Amino acid sequence: MGAAFHYVLRIKLVNFLDGVEDPSFEVRDISFIEDNPIIARENAFIQYQNYIDVFLERKGKKYISDLQAREFLNTFTSTTEHSRINFAEEELNFNQSFGNGIGILMIIEKPKPNSFFKERKGDEIFIHGIGMISSIRKNSA
Repeated sequence: MGAAFHYVLRIKLVNFLDGVEDPSFEVRDISFIEDNPIIARENAFIQYQNYIDVFLERKGKKYISDLQAREFLNTFTSTTEHSRINFAEEELNFNQSFGNGIGILMIIEKPKPNSFFKERKGDEIFIHGIGMISSIRKNSA
């Protein structure tokens, strides 16, 4: 029958070599699909925590709390690179960290009919994460 949704662990983190920012990123999506979405969610959070533990280990730290992890992992989610765009005759400077981070998203497979939220197949709903991982509606119109 299949669940109405599944989960994805999305990772886009800046790589560092000897403390120096590398222009490459670790990028991957890991899907968790089960007939029972509770099992898929639990597996996604277990894998999320495993990644957090490994990244903290790279910094010589152990997991204490979500807040502590956010502070120590900031260097993996932030980049020093900026972009400039022209908008309304002004030049805007913004950090390219948007979209960087690690997080769990719920992906809609079977939208609920007559839903208040007007869900569509493929919509992504951000559940939890660190950085600027976001939920972006994949489908148009």
